[in-house]
Amino acid sequence: MAAEPSAEPASRELGVRVSASPEETEQLAERIGRLAHAGLVVALDGELGAGKTCFVRGFARGLDAHEPVTSPTYALQHVYLGRHELWHFDAWRAGQGAALLAELGPEELGRGSVVVVEWAARVRELLPAPRLEVELAHVSERERRLSFAWRGAHRPATQAERAFADAIARILREPDGAPRVGSAALTGKPPDEPPREDPRR
Repeated sequence: MAAEPSAEPASRELGVRVSASPEETEQLAERIGRLAHAGLVVALDGELGAGKTCFVRGFARGLDAHEPVTSPTYALQHVYLGRHELWHFDAWRAGQGAALLAELGPEELGRGSVVVVEWAARVRELLPAPRLEVELAHVSERERRLSFAWRGAHRPATQAERAFADAIARILREPDGAPRVGSAALTGKPPDEPPREDPRR
């Protein structure tokens, strides 16, 4: 039986988190990746060096995709295999990125895979709704401000969409000292060695 639509607005601001380091950005993204469902579209924006690919690296780990994640600026699209197939697009070269996304169409993008689009503002009219929007901004050399919003379709949100958005909002409301992915407080063992920062971040 199809999920009943929610009476809440289809679009909503979910919250903001300031990340103290690239490692913390990846940990936050990994937690969100663990919540991801087939058909999810994530629109990523932020200036050069804001940490978009860093976010995708953690998000991919949350999907149990363990291949090295790199920016698809020239390839336009990378595919990673995990719990769900992850399609990673880069729309920096807006003309070519738009052509590829237009060829696929919103129905294909929102089907069985999880889709992440960097520089999403350049192709926003081609992205399906509902989708998760994430904007990264510089605070300092290592700190980043991440703003999250849920952009719904022109209909009430379904129960599943509402639950996903609520889960992210709860994560963003946690105090800065809350346990992170891989922490001893969550796993009962020392955390793994943190990933090394990508110099292209």
